[in-house]
Amino acid sequence: MPAATPYVLGRTQRFRIATEATFGTRVLPIAESATNCEIRLLRSTLGTKKQRDIRSDARSTRSRLEHITGKTANQCEVEAYLMSSGTAGTPPDVHGLLLAAVGGTAGYTNVPATSDTYALGDLQGALPSLSFTRHFGDGTLAGVYQDQGTSWLINELRISASGGEQPKIVASGPFKTHAHTGYSTVASNNATTITVQTADANNFEVGSVIELAGDDGLDDLGYRVSAKTGAVLTLLDVSDSSPSTLGAITGAAVRPHLPAATTVGSPIAGTLGSLSLTPSGGSAYASGALPITAFECTLNNNLKVVDDELFAAEISDAIPGHREITGSISFRCRRDLMIILGQRKALTAHTLVATFGDTAGSRCVVTIRCELDFSDMDVPEVGDTDAAEAVVSVPFRGLATSAANELTIAFT
Repeated sequence: MPAATPYVLGRTQRFRIATEATFGTRVLPIAESATNCEIRLLRSTLGTKKQRDIRSDARSTRSRLEHITGKTANQCEVEAYLMSSGTAGTPPDVHGLLLAAVGGTAGYTNVPATSDTYALGDLQGALPSLSFTRHFGDGTLAGVYQDQGTSWLINELRISASGGEQPKIVASGPFKTHAHTGYSTVASNNATTITVQTADANNFEVGSVIELAGDDGLDDLGYRVSAKTGAVLTLLDVSDSSPSTLGAITGAAVRPHLPAATTVGSPIAGTLGSLSLTPSGGSAYASGALPITAFECTLNNNLKVVDDELFAAEISDAIPGHREITGSISFRCRRDLMIILGQRKALTAHTLVATFGDTAGSRCVVTIRCELDFSDMDVPEVGDTDAAEAVVSVPFRGLATSAANELTIAFT
């Protein structure tokens, strides 16, 4: 029988985010809500690095003898389909990601049964941080491995689509604290502590959320490791933070736990929607349906991470810099569209509206006030059978006409 020992498989990945009230204070996966929910991902990348400096003072040997521990740096990036909830006026699963990117709830508007709109915010403290859990495992092997991150800051948010493919969203940025949870079995226990196998002690950290032979505590929320001494783990019920009351469970499997969750919405087909580009004081090109081949927009918060404080091993804060909205659209160089290149030479302001989807409840509208930038026209080499049409990718940069109005993202 293959896979007698389970693997970490990307297809079994689950990803849960929760909006934090205080930077540095982890929010555990509990009852589902718009700000504590699961997102189905296409991919994730998580990196954690602990600085280890070489001891470089004088010594009688040429050999290196020891390292000195320095700062820890953590980064996380996720990619998902850009999709709504399927019900107009109900926030999408990426609600928390969007709030963390655009500047919190100050610019967020919910119109029941109609829309959810995310506009930009300017206040320094308005960018919320997120706790996240990345979990791997399925079936009877429900928990194989788990990463937990505290105080994830969304520095960049990117929305893109091309060639009829489904639109996607990518969010990335630094986070403060990483913890991981692996697998073991119970060597011994009492009511409030378990001792895992000595060789597996480093599979668990303070903050790990576990289940014991399928026992996931009260309300399916698991047990949290509140203290760790070697292979001895002190457990609390996540549900009410009370000490565990365990019976004899020697030999029970100890696995990472993530509560059951539901996700909503379906991917938007890349064949549904339109893009309009309208010059200031003029009419939209191509009657409001510009025939593009690709679209990309990136929101960069230019966060300055505070990582140079004495007596601090991790980042302690982040300071928002000037926000940048950049992107590009690509289209074939058709005669009636070449005026776009003339308008950019005239430095004309534009309004760009990218509409993904065409059904209420399954539609996302990205609106950008921008100025077009310059780029080369790509005229390909002529082949025997190739029409060799020229293509141009026109960069743009978001420019507000009043404070923080250069970008809105609406689900309608």
